[in-house]
Amino acid sequence: MQCYTREELVSIQEIANSLDHYLDRLTDHTLQRVVIISDDKPQAVLIPIEEYEILKNFREKISEEIL
Repeated sequence: MQCYTREELVSIQEIANSLDHYLDRLTDHTLQRVVIISDDKPQAVLIPIEEYEILKNFREKISEEIL
């Protein structure tokens, strides 16, 4: 299981109330990710768009190699 810092773990209510704040922290690289908690479990992760593009490209390359 992945370990997250307390700062990265954010309730869904907190995200709903402060999304701009967390987006700013992601874009200025104060945070690398935000883990959204709902029902006391991690449900989703917000990451900077640059990181998403890297992961997407990596996945596409891996998929091409498998085929």
